[in-house]
Amino acid sequence: MKKPLTILLAITEPLIIATVIYTFWFHSPPFRDAWIWLLWLVVPIFVLRVIVFRRFRTDTPLNYLLAALVALTAFNFINAPFARNDYWVLVSRPLLGIWIYLYMLEHVRTWDTLKWLTIATIGMSFAVAVVSLMTTNWHMDKSGELAFVINAIPRFEWRTIDWSGLPSWLQQRIALPPIKEMLLAFNPKEVAGALAFIVPLMAGLAVGNPHTSEKREHSQKNLWLGIRLFAGITGSIAMLSLFIGQSRFAIAGVFGALILIVLLLVRSIRWKIAGLSLIGLVIVLQAALLFNWLPSATQNADSGLSERDQESVSTRLDLWWTAARMMFDYPLTGTGMSMFRTAVNEPEYQIEFYVVRDTTPPHAHNEWLQIGADLGIPGFLMFLAMQIVILWMLWQGWRSDQHHAQIMAVAVFGGLLAHSVYGLGDAITLWDRFSFILWWLVGLAGAQFILARPKLDSVKNPE
Repeated sequence: MKKPLTILLAITEPLIIATVIYTFWFHSPPFRDAWIWLLWLVVPIFVLRVIVFRRFRTDTPLNYLLAALVALTAFNFINAPFARNDYWVLVSRPLLGIWIYLYMLEHVRTWDTLKWLTIATIGMSFAVAVVSLMTTNWHMDKSGELAFVINAIPRFEWRTIDWSGLPSWLQQRIALPPIKEMLLAFNPKEVAGALAFIVPLMAGLAVGNPHTSEKREHSQKNLWLGIRLFAGITGSIAMLSLFIGQSRFAIAGVFGALILIVLLLVRSIRWKIAGLSLIGLVIVLQAALLFNWLPSATQNADSGLSERDQESVSTRLDLWWTAARMMFDYPLTGTGMSMFRTAVNEPEYQIEFYVVRDTTPPHAHNEWLQIGADLGIPGFLMFLAMQIVILWMLWQGWRSDQHHAQIMAVAVFGGLLAHSVYGLGDAITLWDRFSFILWWLVGLAGAQFILARPKLDSVKNPE
């Protein structure tokens, strides 16, 4: 039986992290600034961990790169040509991500199972999938053929709901800016980046069977069957939302990841063929949308290859070239963390497409070039090194004899692969509100690595 302090730590830390994820969702200024102090709760958590387990952290090859990343952000904040006023607000989301990673390492080291992290992952993914499906502001010029599906989906968005039946005090609470922001419609391109992580991750957890060669009680088998079913439902909702949004980079990445997952995790040849056939049917439907083979419900729908696509490609090339120039103009620092929108207003970096529309792009629409524009060549190399180490940890899980680690390794790799394809033409930056999903997958990569490798020491499972 676990010690009471172990139970207290196991309950308290994830609740605090969930609270931080929620509060850090909001913009800064002014809302996120008021909650930065929550990051300091990591101090008593780590002190309690030392008291309970006689250890400060669990080492992985990624830990040192994460420490170097924090040091790089401090150097960048001091020396970059553009910077915001508050360092802690700027790095709050990456620091939250590192905390998520370290927590997942400790969880698996303590409990020697991925079960609870798997359930939490599906729950988080389900929330993101449902909210994205019901609140995204779909672009009908890209999804006109799917209007009949969009019209059938219940809408849950602050501006479209009649709150008049609620008590006045509750209406006032709902009208507060943070609540309104949570219920306002999402951008489908931003949502696509999050869903690119989630769809393959859920597919891997749904089709992977952790009981192939393990003797378990009937109740445990039923539990895992329920987990896999919940993952399948969540993945289906996320795929529907992604498909409606028609982010082609994200969809292409997801197709490739799903094919890989079927080939690696589905053991029966008959089910492999069925799975690949289903993916093939969806690919054919995507081709029909891409080449305008289906009737559209909107007169100005333009979801296929068109002048709009040519303009989009041309604009992306301008953005990529601009981001590359920023990286090489300031090789040690880039323009500064989350400063692309500011820097692109400078005369030497202005892009005609945005100038004539009196607007600015939020990012470089390429995650590799974006990290270079934000943090310079050191940041680019750091991002590359982190990718390599994460892939190595996933490879260790895949080649182990731990079935849960193998399944999680493939599922996480699929999510990272799909998002990396999305990241070639769009971006969720390290400073973005959805970046916590990236760190969540990185945490799962570390967790399966800890489960797969030999026991760390005699205090791994304290009694």
